[in-house]
Amino acid sequence: MFAVLIPAPAAFAQSGELQLTKSEVATIVKGTGGWVALTWTAAGGDIAGVRMTVVSQTKGVDVTYPANTGDHVSLWDNDTLVDGELDFTAFYLDVDETVNGKDAKLRVEVEMVIDGKRATDNFTVKVPVVAHSGASIEQVTDDAGTVPAGESRWVEVAFTGLAPTTSNVSTAVSASGLEIAYPGEGVSTSLHHDAQLDFGETDVVRFLVDAESTEPGNYRIDLETSFDGGSVPGVVSLEIVSSS
Repeated sequence: MFAVLIPAPAAFAQSGELQLTKSEVATIVKGTGGWVALTWTAAGGDIAGVRMTVVSQTKGVDVTYPANTGDHVSLWDNDTLVDGELDFTAFYLDVDETVNGKDAKLRVEVEMVIDGKRATDNFTVKVPVVAHSGASIEQVTDDAGTVPAGESRWVEVAFTGLAPTTSNVSTAVSASGLEIAYPGEGVSTSLHHDAQLDFGETDVVRFLVDAESTEPGNYRIDLETSFDGGSVPGVVSLEIVSSS
């Protein structure tokens, strides 16, 4: 996917000219965020004191600058471009789930010094945004470890959120040859922190394995994890080890 740039008329006619040479950016999923990197060069002369502010022109899209620049963003190497040099600038976009349309529209306002005089220019950049599609969660744990024979222990299985928000997550477990119990004597187990996974968040479900009368060996545990809008099956392995 490509960002579409629409440069505004230049506000100066000095020998140096700032050019946006590469505007290819990754698509951002609504309800998530991502870094946007734009590549710049100086044509026809040197440019100094480059300082940029990015103004979102799309409701629900917020701009955050790198921590070391605060209220603006500069070039990666320094704030100067010599004639023909390439450098890039990066800023972070948070895109709300409510954003309408297929693009986030941004205005990049540039202040700089050319031939010893202050100059300005601005560019309009469109960043592709899409609604989430595909899996909502991903099972991270495939090996639940070991439980000594003759004991009972809590077992954890981790999940990571792939959608902007996945709500009411709960997991039911079945395992031939194992006794399973859930927190609060329930019929399933939810996530430890809360019942919701945000994009990129990892949390765990816990259930009790009672191995007091279980023979040592490798066991398969089948999972069915449900959430608002669907469910996914899963499997983890567990070894009951001899306590002697």
